[in-house]
Amino acid sequence: MSKLSELIKKYCPNGVKYKKLGELGAFYGGITGKYRDDFIDGNEKFITYKNVYSNPALNVNVSDTVKISENENQRTLEYGDILFTGSSETLVECGISSVLTTQTGGGKIIFKQFLFFLSFL
Repeated sequence: MSKLSELIKKYCPNGVKYKKLGELGAFYGGITGKYRDDFIDGNEKFITYKNVYSNPALNVNVSDTVKISENENQRTLEYGDILFTGSSETLVECGISSVLTTQTGGGKIIFKQFLFFLSFL
């Protein structure tokens, strides 16, 4: 019996209702329309693939930045959003997740195009 099955049996004796993630929120892709130079001396923080891969809870104290203009429409992360690695060199590294567990304090957090996120409804 898996650890998850044991926990469900112990804490949810009547079972649990399973839902597809898409029923709980919407999926969005990462940053678009950027070139290598846009990631030098940027004005907004951005989350890298390695950050998601290495941290179950996102590390938002990063020095990685990207240039984002005032009128540019890029998706930003909000408290509770879950990021996923969309691709990798190995199958076991695909779909690794990390959650934004801290408030952003009004600052924007952008994420790389190799990631996607689930934002809850």
